Amino acid sequence: MREIDMSRKALKFLQKLQKSDKKLAQNIAEHLMQLQDDAEGQESIGLVWFYPLRRIRVWKYRVIYRYDDTTIYVVLIGKRDDIYEHVKRFVERM
Repeated sequence: MREIDMSRKALKFLQKLQKSDKKLAQNIAEHLMQLQDDAEGQESIGLVWFYPLRRIRVWKYRVIYRYDDTTIYVVLIGKRDDIYEHVKRFVERM
């Protein structure tokens, strides 16, 4: 079982979401727990334009992450409308 390591940005987003929509925040947390057992689960899709990153859908939200043998690194969480712009900026800074 892999550990989950969340970026500050992802953690902050999830904490804000917890205050406004507990059910959605819980749903995202459940999806993250499922990734611990299977990081390439049925719902997971690799981002073609940046291979190590993958994404899962949770309602109108996307969780962007990468993983190795021991850890899942959650990079960003956000609405599908603008999350990919944030990912592009994240990739450019790498």
